[in-house]
Amino acid sequence: MSDVARAFVTVALLGVSTSAIGQVVARPGPAAAAASSATSGVDVDDAVNDIIVTAQRRTERLQDVPLAVTAVSGRQLADAQINDTTSLTRLVPSLTINQNAGANFVVFRIRGVGTQLGTPGVEPAVSIVLDGIPFARAAQGVTDLVDIERIEVLRGPQGTLFGKNSTAGVISITTARPAKEFGGVAEFTIAEKNEYRARGTVTGALSDTLRARITGYYNNIGGYLNNVPTGEQFNGSESGGVRGKLEWDATSQLNLLLTGSYSKSVSNCCQYVYTAVTNPLLATLISPIVPSVGNRDTSASADVYDDSQSKVFSLEANYALDGATITSLTGYQDFDTQNNNDADGIYAPRAIFLPGAAPSFYDLQSGQVALKQFTQEVRIASTGQRALNYVAGLYYLNLDLDRTFQRRFAGCVAGGANGIQIDGTVCAVPTFRSGSIASNFRTKNYAAFGQLDWKVIGGLTLLGGARIQRETVSYSAVRPGTGLVTGDIPLYTAATPANSISDTATTGKLGARYEFSRRAQAYLTWSTGYKGSGFNVEIATNFAANAPLRPETVKAWELGFKGSTASGLLTGAVALFNSRYRDLQVQASRLDPNSGIFFLVPTNAGTATVRGVEVEATLRPLRGLSLTGGVTYLHSNLDADGLSCPLPRQINVVVNASGNRPGNTCYRLTATGAALIDIRDGNLPNAPEWRGTAALRYETAITGTDFGAFAQLNVQTQSTISFSLEQDKSLSQRAYSLVDGSIGFTGPNDHFRITLFVKNLFDKSYFSTVGRAALFTSTASPNSFTGYPNKDSDRYFGGTIAYRW
Repeated sequence: MSDVARAFVTVALLGVSTSAIGQVVARPGPAAAAASSATSGVDVDDAVNDIIVTAQRRTERLQDVPLAVTAVSGRQLADAQINDTTSLTRLVPSLTINQNAGANFVVFRIRGVGTQLGTPGVEPAVSIVLDGIPFARAAQGVTDLVDIERIEVLRGPQGTLFGKNSTAGVISITTARPAKEFGGVAEFTIAEKNEYRARGTVTGALSDTLRARITGYYNNIGGYLNNVPTGEQFNGSESGGVRGKLEWDATSQLNLLLTGSYSKSVSNCCQYVYTAVTNPLLATLISPIVPSVGNRDTSASADVYDDSQSKVFSLEANYALDGATITSLTGYQDFDTQNNNDADGIYAPRAIFLPGAAPSFYDLQSGQVALKQFTQEVRIASTGQRALNYVAGLYYLNLDLDRTFQRRFAGCVAGGANGIQIDGTVCAVPTFRSGSIASNFRTKNYAAFGQLDWKVIGGLTLLGGARIQRETVSYSAVRPGTGLVTGDIPLYTAATPANSISDTATTGKLGARYEFSRRAQAYLTWSTGYKGSGFNVEIATNFAANAPLRPETVKAWELGFKGSTASGLLTGAVALFNSRYRDLQVQASRLDPNSGIFFLVPTNAGTATVRGVEVEATLRPLRGLSLTGGVTYLHSNLDADGLSCPLPRQINVVVNASGNRPGNTCYRLTATGAALIDIRDGNLPNAPEWRGTAALRYETAITGTDFGAFAQLNVQTQSTISFSLEQDKSLSQRAYSLVDGSIGFTGPNDHFRITLFVKNLFDKSYFSTVGRAALFTSTASPNSFTGYPNKDSDRYFGGTIAYRW
C-alpha cells in the first residue's frame, strides 16, 4: 500500500475534518467586544459551544452558514505549529499553495483554482482578507500568523459579499481584539537549522470604555540550502513586526476599533535546487553537486534575496440599531517587496563561454513592487434573528502599484582577445546586455452589494444576493532603449506604452436552505464570480500586442449538508460542488528571443471546470480525545488554446496554419513559429485528485497535580499532481504524505505550556514547485529539472514554551 493510500485509510478511520477543529469566537459587537480572550484562540469545551463565524458578513453559527467554510482558531494554529499562511495546507484539505522565486510568485489555490501569474498587473483568484481589509496582491498574504482569533477559509466563488478577486474563494484572517482584563502571552520557539521565534501580546483596559492590545514578534530562520561555491545558506529569513489595537465604546451603541501594523522581512530566498541533470556541460558547471530529489545543495553567483515590508491601517466603526448593525470599515495598505535571483543556477561570477552563444546571467534579475491601496466599505447587517435577514453595502477601492525591473547578463563571443570558444571557461572581454522597465498600474472599483435570506415556512429559507461593480484598470510604462551601464547592448527596444479598460459586471447568488433541526441543515446554492481585467507589465512584454487580459468569470453550484449530534460527539459536513470558469487567467510559457530563455507570460486560457466532494467532521469519543480530518476529491478539466508545446513533444512538430488542429497535438502556425498546443480535457496545475488532512489529539490532567499533558499527531496527504498548465507530464510530483507530531505539558490554569514537536516525521522529500532547468534546456536536452523545497521537506525537531497571564 502506498503512502497516500495509508494516509487516506487513516483519514477514513478518523472519520473526518478541520471545519470544526475547535471553538472559534465571532467578532463581537459593540457591547461584547471587550470580552475577547487575552490570548490567541479560545480555551473552552468545543463539544458544548457553537462555532461562530462571519462568512456572510454577520456573526452566526458555522452550522447555519449555507456554504463550505473551514474555521480554525488561533489555539489550533498553535497546537499544529502553524506559524504562517503558507502552512495552512496542514489544516485545510481544499487549499494548496505554490511558491517559487519569491513572494511575488506565490499562488494560493482553493479547489484547484488560483492565479499563477508572475506579473503584479493581475490580481489573485483567492482573496486574502485581514480584519476585513482585502489584500491587493497574493504576495501580501505570505504573512506570519501571530495573535490570531480565527481564520475562515471560504471555498468556492464569493463574489457577492467579498468582491471581484474571490473567484476561487476567500481566506479571511481575524486578529484578536483588546480585552477588558489585563493579560497577555509570551512565547518562544527554538528548532533545528537555526530557527528562533519570539512573540508576545499585552492587552487590557485603559478605562471603563477604552481598551488596548499590542502584539509583536521576531523570527530568525536559518537557511536550509547550501550554496556550495560560497558556503552561504540560502532560503533563510529574518523578520519582525508589531500590531497595535485601540478599542473605544464611544456610546452604548457605537464601538470604534483602530488597528495599525508594521512588518518587515529580509531573506536570502528563493533559490531552487537541481533534481536531475542530463546535459553533460550543465553537470560539469554545477559539480560537485549531485542532482537528486533529496538534493539540498545549490550553485549561485547572484545576490539572492526577497525582502518586503508592510504597513496596514484600519478603522472599524460599528453602530448598533434595533435588530441590525451599521459597519464602516476604512483600510489603507502600503506594501513593498523586492527580490533578486540567480536565473541560471550556476556559479559564474565572471562571464563564461556557453554553447550556441547562450548568455551567462550576471547577478542581476531584480524587481520591485510597491503598492498603496485605499478601501472603504459601509454596510448594514441584520442580526439574523428575524424571518427576513439582510446584508447590504457600498464599497470603494483605489489601488496604485509601481513595478520596476532590471535585467543584466553577459555572454562571450569567440575571437580577438577572447580566443577560441571553450565552453565553461571564462572569457577576457564579455559582452553585456541589459535593460529595465518602470511601470505604473492603477485600479478603481465601485460596488454595491446585498444579500437577503427569508424564512419562508417551517425550516425552509430562501436566499439571494447580487453585487454590481464598475472597474477601471490602467497602466503606463517606460522601457528605455538603452542598457543599464554605458557600453551595454540594449536588451529590449524602447517603449512608452499606456492603456486602460473599464468594465461593469454583476455577480450574484441564489439558494435555499432547509433546517431539519438546530443541529442539521441542507443547502443548495448557485453563485457567480468575477475577476477583473489586467495587463502584463513585465520587462519582456511585447507592448505592440499587449492586449488586456479579459475578466475571469465563474458559475458554480454547491449542494451541502451540515450536522451534529446533540452531545457534540460528532460534527460533520459534506459539500458537492461544480464550478465552470471562463477566460481563466493563467501563466503560459513563451520564448524570449533576446535571451533565449523561456519566460512565463499571462494569458486567458479558455475554460476550466472543477467538480468534486468535500467531507469534513470532528469526532470526540472520550473526554480530552478528538479525532479530526477532512478529505477532498477534485476533478478538474481544462480546455485552452495556443499554449506552449511541452519540450519533449516538440520534435517533428507539424506546421498547421489551416486552423483545423486536433486537440493535444503540437503544431506550428508557420515553419519558424513557436511550437503550440491546444489542450483538451487537461488538468489544472497543483490540483490533486485526492487530498486529505487528519489529526489525533489527546489532553489529560496529571492525577494529583495541577499539571496536564497532551499529544497530537497530524497527517497531510495528497495524490499525484502536475505543475504544468501545458500538461507536461515530466513536471509532476508523486503522491506523498507528511506526518507531524507534538507532545507537551501545561501548568496550572494553562498559565504555561511546553511543547516538543517534529515536522515531517518520516523525512518525506517534496517540492512546492517543479520546473525545467533554464540553462541548456531544449528539444535535444529537455530532461534537466529543478525544484523548490520547503524547510519541512526534511525532518526537523523543535520546542516551544509559552507563558500566559
